[in-house]
Amino acid sequence: MRYRVSDFENFETLHARNMRRLGTPCFPSKYFSNLARYFGDMVDVREVWLDDKPMAACVNFLFRGEMHTYHAAADTRYNALGPNTFMYFDHLRWAGANGFQMFDFGRCKRNTGVFEFKRHWNTTMRELPYELLLVRRKELPNFSPANPKFQVAIRLWRLVPLWLTRLLGPRMIRLFP
Repeated sequence: MRYRVSDFENFETLHARNMRRLGTPCFPSKYFSNLARYFGDMVDVREVWLDDKPMAACVNFLFRGEMHTYHAAADTRYNALGPNTFMYFDHLRWAGANGFQMFDFGRCKRNTGVFEFKRHWNTTMRELPYELLLVRRKELPNFSPANPKFQVAIRLWRLVPLWLTRLLGPRMIRLFP
């Protein structure tokens, strides 16, 4: 395995595959190019490679001595090789060697595989409270992918060819809170 800093191209492909596998539309390419455009050197895109194949990639923000992993994606075909473990280990190593005092693994939902992965790094977990203003509703809507109402749509989205999810996903993602 080797590591390199790169642009968004490989990340976007891995991210689109992961989002489809999860049954969720992906962000438009313009979203990622705007991150680079508006945040410049504060945006850090890193990739883990095996020979000539990208296995994992992530988008980080570097700000005031902190490294924040904001988006991460991996090719599930390489899970047995642990590219995510390698990627986060290298992030921690690089951040420490470059004077960063805090590393943020990024947000995740409790009781998920991602949560367990991050918990095993002996991280300090903290709640990220959200505030919602209900205008016409009396109860919070359940937009979680675990909501049974979404299961058919999620299963169908997983069957859509990748090129089509990359075309339709950016138009549909706006409909999700």
